Amino acid sequence: MRIRLASLLLLSACAPQFRADVIAHTQFAAAAPGTPMAATVAVQEQGLVHRLRYHIDFPRAMELKYAMTCPSVTREGVVGETFEAYKTRRLAEIERAQKDKAALVGGIVGAVAPKAKVEGDVKTPDAEGHVEGTVDPGKGAEQAALAAQGQAELPAGDVGEQSRSGVIEFVSVAPGACTFELRSEIAEQDPTGVHVDLTLEKLTDLRAERRAKDAAAKKIAVQVRVDLSASLTAHGADPGKWARDHAAAEAERARQRKIRLDAQEAARQAKAQAYWAREEERRKHRDLVAGWASAGIHLRGELVVRLEGHGADPGKHDRERAEADAERARRVQIRLQEQEVARQAKAQRDWARQEEQRRRWEIQAQAAQAGLHLRGELVVRLQADGADPGLRAREQQEEMQRWQAEQAQLAEQRRQAEEELRAELEASLEIRGEVKEHLQLMGAVDRPPRPADQIETPPAAPFDNAVWIGGEWSWDGAQWVWITGHYEEAPARDVVYVPAVHVEVHGSITVTSPGRWVKMKGGVVRRDHSH
Repeated sequence: MRIRLASLLLLSACAPQFRADVIAHTQFAAAAPGTPMAATVAVQEQGLVHRLRYHIDFPRAMELKYAMTCPSVTREGVVGETFEAYKTRRLAEIERAQKDKAALVGGIVGAVAPKAKVEGDVKTPDAEGHVEGTVDPGKGAEQAALAAQGQAELPAGDVGEQSRSGVIEFVSVAPGACTFELRSEIAEQDPTGVHVDLTLEKLTDLRAERRAKDAAAKKIAVQVRVDLSASLTAHGADPGKWARDHAAAEAERARQRKIRLDAQEAARQAKAQAYWAREEERRKHRDLVAGWASAGIHLRGELVVRLEGHGADPGKHDRERAEADAERARRVQIRLQEQEVARQAKAQRDWARQEEQRRRWEIQAQAAQAGLHLRGELVVRLQADGADPGLRAREQQEEMQRWQAEQAQLAEQRRQAEEELRAELEASLEIRGEVKEHLQLMGAVDRPPRPADQIETPPAAPFDNAVWIGGEWSWDGAQWVWITGHYEEAPARDVVYVPAVHVEVHGSITVTSPGRWVKMKGGVVRRDHSH
């Protein structure tokens, strides 16, 4: 059940904007040359968009002219193509297909048998020389495959049988009839056997139709709601109970919010009072310390004066020290007074800021309570007028369904691309097999595997610095031939000879790296491209 519902929602999200309803359908065919080729369909409604679909089956390639005549529009055009145009187009398509097939064969052969460099020495009684060249197996296979397919020709019996379809849209201004006519303006063409299928459709705007239905349903719902409310009121019901309950709930929520704000304000004031109490204790302590310091200094001064009156001389050091202490005490007193003034100013600013914040909270709470009350009244009034509170949720659900449909379409496109790639790979393998069979029918044979190397016993070196070059198998075009090993003089003392390496790639295809001299430098073998 869930799967069916999901499919229904997906289809509804992907539904087109217009609906096409078939209102007329007819067919006609040309029985013999000169026979009229025309048909008429009736248009019964005006002011609507109509769509005339035509489908023409041609038994052979030909070019015809069509004319559609309706009460509000006339359309003319050409459909089909002449046999010469069809032949030119088809031959070009066949040639392109042959070239693509040959290029695919060349690509496959080139992938397993890359280009190879060929070189050799040529000697004549009068002169000698060195010849170098490159062999491209892929290019050769492409040319052979293209030549094997022959010149492009139309298949036997291909006279250009085809079908053409089209759509003509128009707006009907008045009831009437639409006539669709075909005619041939080329004398040598024979339209016999041409078959025409006509379908007349009426397009309906689904959104406009749905809006009209929704408006009618809302009007009926509002009227039913009004009638039901009147009937319930007449029988003693209270239609405003839900609104009052909703308003009471909103008021209770506002009251709870005010209680929370009051509790927060009380906690804030208690915290501020504790802060001020701590600051007052600190101020009293500082004043007490300052008073003790001042009394000590005054007592010290009196003691010094009394001692001097009895002839004692505390000395210059003591006097300067007393003066310094008095100056420090005076500065401390000034600094304490400045700090007290700054603290009081900061405390006043903090208190003003907190008071402003409290007033803002109260205003916000009052505004929120008024907004909630207004919102409740507005919801009740809109629902009484037939408003739909679930419209936004349905629109969001429809948007999600459209997104899911797009994701499903992207997944289907990826699956189709993977299937096309798999089909191309299978076609390339099939073409490679066909080319191999074709070459075998022309007399080609698979090259036998390379034999194992023969075991050789090198003879004594004929000269100093002689290096033994082992024998190897060589393909002469018909069979494997063993080339006996021999001695060669090393071109330098810091070089060694690396034998040939043969790697079997696929079946009878072998990639060969010929033997060569390589240089040794710093313990590392380096290729010598000069040999």
